[in-house]
Amino acid sequence: MNLNKLLCVLMLSLFLGALAPISALGSSQTPRVLVLIIDRLELSEINARNTPNLNRLARENAVGLISLQKSFAYLNVPSAFYTTVGAGAVACGIEPARAAIYPTLPLRAARIAELNRNRNSRASIGGLGQALHDAGLKTAAVGKSTPGAHATDFLNAVMDKNGLVDDLALIDDKDAGPAKFDTLVREALAKNNLVAADLNEMDRLKKLAPPIQKRRRLAIVKRADEQAGLLAGMLNENDMLIIMMPFSRAQMKYGLSAHLIAKGEPLSPVMIRGGGLHGLLKSGTTRLAGVIGAADLMPTILRHLGISTEIKYTARPAYAVPTQEDKTDMLGRLSSRAFRHDAFMLPVLLGFVVFGLGVLTVALIAALWRRQNKDSRPLRCALTAAFLFPLAINIAAFFDLKSLALTGAFIALLVSAAIPLVFLIKHKLLPVILVLAASCLLLIVDTFTGQAIAANSLLGNSLMAGGRYYGLGNQFLGFLFIDIVLLFVLLGSIQPRLTPKPLFKLAAAGVFALLLVTVGSARLGANYGGLITLSASLPLVYAKLFSDKKLTKRHMFLFLIVALAIIVAFTVYDMLQKADEQSHAASLFKRDIPFAVSLFVSKVMRNVEETILVLYRWGGFLVLAILSGLLFTARRRLSAVFDAFPLFRRALPGIALAAAVAYLYNDTGVEPLAIISLYTLAAFLYLIFAVDN
Repeated sequence: MNLNKLLCVLMLSLFLGALAPISALGSSQTPRVLVLIIDRLELSEINARNTPNLNRLARENAVGLISLQKSFAYLNVPSAFYTTVGAGAVACGIEPARAAIYPTLPLRAARIAELNRNRNSRASIGGLGQALHDAGLKTAAVGKSTPGAHATDFLNAVMDKNGLVDDLALIDDKDAGPAKFDTLVREALAKNNLVAADLNEMDRLKKLAPPIQKRRRLAIVKRADEQAGLLAGMLNENDMLIIMMPFSRAQMKYGLSAHLIAKGEPLSPVMIRGGGLHGLLKSGTTRLAGVIGAADLMPTILRHLGISTEIKYTARPAYAVPTQEDKTDMLGRLSSRAFRHDAFMLPVLLGFVVFGLGVLTVALIAALWRRQNKDSRPLRCALTAAFLFPLAINIAAFFDLKSLALTGAFIALLVSAAIPLVFLIKHKLLPVILVLAASCLLLIVDTFTGQAIAANSLLGNSLMAGGRYYGLGNQFLGFLFIDIVLLFVLLGSIQPRLTPKPLFKLAAAGVFALLLVTVGSARLGANYGGLITLSASLPLVYAKLFSDKKLTKRHMFLFLIVALAIIVAFTVYDMLQKADEQSHAASLFKRDIPFAVSLFVSKVMRNVEETILVLYRWGGFLVLAILSGLLFTARRRLSAVFDAFPLFRRALPGIALAAAVAYLYNDTGVEPLAIISLYTLAAFLYLIFAVDN
């Protein structure tokens, strides 16, 4: 009897000992993160019939779209996407043609760091893997060594700054069965805290004929769904599963023709299970429900692993907002709208540029050789239409037109309103004043009511580019600044008696302050370069509008003090906001002031260097010489305009300062520079024809 009891105790001990590793795997105290990559899987392919596992994960957890943020020359290659994920900031990668030159991770990491050093000093290459290693945690990568330039690019997401991962398993494509892959992922999860697993199935389709590709694609999608279900079952409630589906068929196209005819979805789906996330993904980077930036995945992973995200990164952790609607349908509509935006943007902007330059050229030639006392209404009508064009493009964003033809017709219809404005209104300046007032009102109201125009206008950044989802981007900064300045110049010109009145001065001060709040407020999405631009230029514009005194060194010093006080006040207010409501600049100042200052200085130097190169390479000096010659030829007309409209002459120094500062302190400062310069020239030409009887 005693022997039987002893045998029972031994058998029970052996049984419990066998279960111990399994229970340890399922209830680990340290949370784990599995990043599963299913490349080129599109949102429209996720449904209950073909992908039941992915469909269930999307329905029960958090889902969204990833912007690839293609801000650099070859950021649309896979290397750059995964580098951005691991760097916590937009980063460029290695061109596909040069990938074979850097066969090992350390060599690749060194080359990528060198590429980004002069492009984006905020990008810390290998920052995600390095943060884990500094915290005593481990990283791993499991993939397939499919021949091709992109086969191991996913390693950029989890390597450290030296290009190293703790556990690397690359399976030969011939031996890459589902069972082998699942086993390697299970082993990696047992020993590491962050595991990146790349299925890399779609590369098999490249060598097949299109009809065969369609059939094989469906089989690959179903197999990927099965593996996603199996891998999800390996994780417990403390773990996080991130499923990325980068590079749809539309994203892999290159060139102008591909941009215009590409079919597919420009945004990549992403799902996150764990971390208490349920609903539509959102982040402080995008502030747009359903969209996060690729760089936002890094702080999301670090937060789940309990690692501080108070680092020099502009990305923000993702969170989820609840919704009662079908999430997949909502994201499908958002993706379709983003695709239409990308498809329509280039033709519309080309039309805007061609029309605007054509009008300015004809008007400039007419101003030089046209006789006075001739009817100027046709030329004033054309210039008014040029002022109307941006307003028409912005209004079109409200209607979500489904075709390029409808969009073009709608814009043309609104622009043609310049004809009755000029021919029916007797006062020559009133048509332009009405257009400028409407444009300013639309942009300011839009900023205070959710930025629908900023997110959808063809003059704004596309969702695919991911430059700015909220607040005023550089394009709108240029329009809003020059519109408001010209509005007060023309209002004061219509009624010169208004200028010295206190009420008019108070109105100008109030509108300028509102412009500063619209551009610089953290809750509205601060454009920090725009804040610097306005802080430097608006005090000068205001002072010159209401006083024609000559500027002295004392005045310039006072303007500098006022500008610095405005910038410091907005920056302190910005830094006091919640992390998800701070601007990128304020978050940098809060964490590392010397780094933030050096970043702005290097940006100025880089913009100056690029300007010199562009002027030299593209004959910019010749263009400037021709324009200068034309303006010199028109100097008599210029004097007449200055005599008839002294406020325009007084505002020019502030306008010139705004254009220069906007160019130097913005990532794409050439946009506000061009807008401010061209609209100032358009206003000058309009005033020439207004002077003529």
